[in-house]
Amino acid sequence: MARLLTEPKPASAQPLAYSCQEWPITVCLHPGMRGGLTELGDAFTKIASKLSGTPAAFTRVEQRPLGESLRASTGIVPIHLPDLSAGFADEAAYDYVESLAAPCGDDPAGGYREIVMAWLRGEPLPGGPLPEHQYAAAWFSGLTEHQRRDWLRMFYTDFKACQLSARHFGGGPAVASPAPTATNTYPVYPTSSGESWGPEMSPQSWR
Repeated sequence: MARLLTEPKPASAQPLAYSCQEWPITVCLHPGMRGGLTELGDAFTKIASKLSGTPAAFTRVEQRPLGESLRASTGIVPIHLPDLSAGFADEAAYDYVESLAAPCGDDPAGGYREIVMAWLRGEPLPGGPLPEHQYAAAWFSGLTEHQRRDWLRMFYTDFKACQLSARHFGGGPAVASPAPTATNTYPVYPTSSGESWGPEMSPQSWR
């Protein structure tokens, strides 16, 4: 029994020693896939910047075995990476972004969700099937990257819960609302419960 307890375990039972790239975010892969560190790091660094300050903020991406379920934890994004074929980093980033908020089905909120998803993926903003979606995409495209990050921090709960509406994007086509600047406010503000209030109740810090 003493030998069984003290003898080295087979290599397959040893903890995996990852190969990691530490900056600007930490990306860790199986040693056999370390050639993908730079490309994967580039793809996920852009997403990490946009999610900064939200509940989904992360500083580490970590490969997990294909048969293992992906369970996100604070600051860590677990991913599956079958191989390093062309487009592997974009595919892993796409799958992660899609996991942030469940599809909204046929609900109009789905069109607003797709605007945010496209921005997170670095794609052109979709016009959407409805005039209010087209207006929202135009309104959102008028924001700077800094303003978009602030917007997502404010409305992340609504985004994740498929509760985005025209009020989150300037009020819709019927409202002549300019893109927010340093001196005006967004159309609605979240409360601690995830509900929204109007600009007349906006906090002084956002004026």
